[in-house]
Order: sequence, then structure tokens, then C-alpha cells
Amino acid sequence: MRRTILLGLRLAIAGVLFWAAFQKGLEIGRPAGDTLVGAWLGSAAYLRYALVLGEAVLGAWIISGLYTHLSAVASLFVFGLFTGLIAFELSTAQPRPCGCFGDDRRIYEEGRVRKELMRSVVVNTLCMTGSVILFRFQAAKEQRTTI
Repeated sequence: MRRTILLGLRLAIAGVLFWAAFQKGLEIGRPAGDTLVGAWLGSAAYLRYALVLGEAVLGAWIISGLYTHLSAVASLFVFGLFTGLIAFELSTAQPRPCGCFGDDRRIYEEGRVRKELMRSVVVNTLCMTGSVILFRFQAAKEQRTTI
């Protein structure tokens, strides 16, 4: 049962990373919109490719189950960084859309930007919680095998 739960967590976290990478990958050829991702990376295509590749590689690493401690810490760092940047943007008077899951022009409508940003914070927080659980279960597993 524990293995099934851990596999489900790994698949869920990786799924979020794969979906974000896929959506950003669809946007690479377009001009950088007025989103957080666009502001962070600008119009430099190589940075956009690096972000997409980084998210996809991290997702694959998490699914693989190799070095679970390290992949959990890496995903915790990535999701924590993105959550911090989004929280900072939420504190501004006129927040920009995140762009974390692509550049959906509908979210530029008045009132939808904050909802989209809050959704991203919730998804990131759930992924960070899953990463902590993966780390803790891996630590418990290693402690049982060394005793």
C-alpha cells in the first residue's frame, strides 16, 4: 500500500511538471507575453527551452525513483522558488498572470489574474507537501534498512 501511495505521489508531482513544460513548450515560438515567466526569461528562446527541459527532466527524475531524497529536495526547491515569486507578485497592485501553465490570454481579464495566481500557489503547495512526504518516506526506508 505504501509503495502505491508513493508511486501516486511521484506521478502526480511529475504530472504537474510535465503539464507545465508541455504548455510552456507550446509558447516557445510566440513572443513573450506580459506574464511572470515572460518577465523572468524575456524573449531569449534558449532560456525558455532550458526551463521547459528542466521541468521535464525533473519530472522524469521524480518518476524514476532514483535518488528520491535528491529529487524530492530539487522539486521542493523549484516549487518553493516559484511559489515565492508568485506570492511576491500577488502583493503588487496590478499582478501579472503567472504563465506557469502557458500564456492563456483569457486570464488577462479583470479579476481572473489573482485567481489564477492563487491556483498556482495551491498546486505548488500540494506538490511541495508531496515532495516532503517522499523525502520522509525515503528517510524512513533507509533507516529501516541500515538498522
